[in-house]
Amino acid sequence: MKFAWKFALSAMLAGGQIAAGATLFANESDTKVAAPAKALTVGEEGKNTDETNPETFEAKFKAAMDVARTGGDAKLPTPDRYAKAVELIDEAWQMDRTADETKQAIRMKFSLLMAIGRNSDELKENAKQYLNGLLQDNDPEVAFLAESMLLSLKLSQLSSLPAEEQAAKLDELQAEILESEPTVRTATLATNIANAISYLPEEQKDTQKISELAKHFSSVQDEAVQEAASRLFGLSNRLNLVGKPIEINGTMLDGKDLNFPAAYEGKVVLVDFWATWCGPCVAEIPNMKKLYEVYHPHGFEIVGISLDSEREQLDEFVQTREIPWPIVWNQREEGESGWIDPNAERYGISGIPTMILVGKDGNVISLSARGHNLGQLLAEAYPDVEVPAQETSEPAVESK
Repeated sequence: MKFAWKFALSAMLAGGQIAAGATLFANESDTKVAAPAKALTVGEEGKNTDETNPETFEAKFKAAMDVARTGGDAKLPTPDRYAKAVELIDEAWQMDRTADETKQAIRMKFSLLMAIGRNSDELKENAKQYLNGLLQDNDPEVAFLAESMLLSLKLSQLSSLPAEEQAAKLDELQAEILESEPTVRTATLATNIANAISYLPEEQKDTQKISELAKHFSSVQDEAVQEAASRLFGLSNRLNLVGKPIEINGTMLDGKDLNFPAAYEGKVVLVDFWATWCGPCVAEIPNMKKLYEVYHPHGFEIVGISLDSEREQLDEFVQTREIPWPIVWNQREEGESGWIDPNAERYGISGIPTMILVGKDGNVISLSARGHNLGQLLAEAYPDVEVPAQETSEPAVESK
C-alpha cells in the first residue's frame, strides 16, 4: 500500500480545517470519502481570531497552511514550501494553544514531514522520529495521539507484505489488545486495527479477528469505553453480514416509513450509504440508473441511506437528478453531522459510498456492490434478463 500523502495533506489544507480523527494514510486506489471526526477549524469560538496578529496560534497556523498550499509570497516550490510550513508550525508550537490546536499542529507537521520524505525512506524516517519523540510527552493525550498515528503508519504498510507476514503482524497487534485491559485507549487502537483489516483485499480480510476484538469490549460497562468501541462493534456487524439479513430503518423523503424488509420480500435490494457532497457517490449514480432501468421491472430495488446533514440540499439534489428510488433521511439535531445516522452507526460506516447488495432470500450477497461489480452481481441474480451492451462502468476515482 502506498502512502496517499497528497490526499492527507490536501485534506488538511482544504478550508483551513483538519478532521480530528481522520486517517492520515489511505490506499491511493481507494474511492471512498472517509467519515471525519469533529472538524477543528482555525479560529474556534472563544479564541482570539484576529488573523492579522502573527503572534497567535491561529494566525501562525493559517500562515503555515497558506505556505504549504500556495508557496506563500515567495512562491516556494515543492518541497521547499513544506519545509517552510514546518518551520511556521514549530513557531506556532511555542504559542499559547488549546488541546485541539495542539492536535492540529501535530497532525499537520507529521503530514508535511511525510510529504517532504515521499521519495526518500531516510527523510520519511524523520516523520516517524517526530511521533516517537511525542510518545514521552507529559500530556497523555498528546502521547496517545502519537501512539495512534504510529499504529496507523504501521497498518498502512500491511497490504504490501506477503500474506504470511501480514497475518503474523495482525496476530501480534491483536494479541496486544486482547491481553490489555479494555480502556478508551485500547478500544481506539482496536478500531484502528479493525479499519485496516477492513480495507484489505477480500482474500486477505480476516473478519474473525475483528469479531474477536469487538467481543473483547462487548461486556465492558464503562460508557466511555463503549463509546470508543462503538465503531468497532459496527464494523464487526457489517463485515460479518454476508449470508445474513441486514437491518435498516428510517423515514423516506415522502414521510413514509421504509418498512424494510417487509416491503422488499423476494427482491434484490441495493442498500447505498451515500451523500450529495460525496464525489464518488455521485459518480456511481449514472451506472445505478442504467442498471435500475434494466432490472427494476424484474424486482430490483435500491434504497439510499443519505448521510447529508441538511434535508433541503438533499431534496433539491434528488429532484434535479431525478433519482427514482427511495431515499431514507433520518432527522438530525441542529448542527449534528450527517454521519450520525442509526443505520450508519449500526454497521460502522466510516467511508462512502458503501453499497451492500441483498439477495431475494433477504440475506446479504455482497458488501462491495459498486460499478462493474454491481452489474456482474445483478447479471447473476437475473440470468434471464438481457442487458444492453456497456450498461456498467468502473467506480469513479476521486483524489481524496
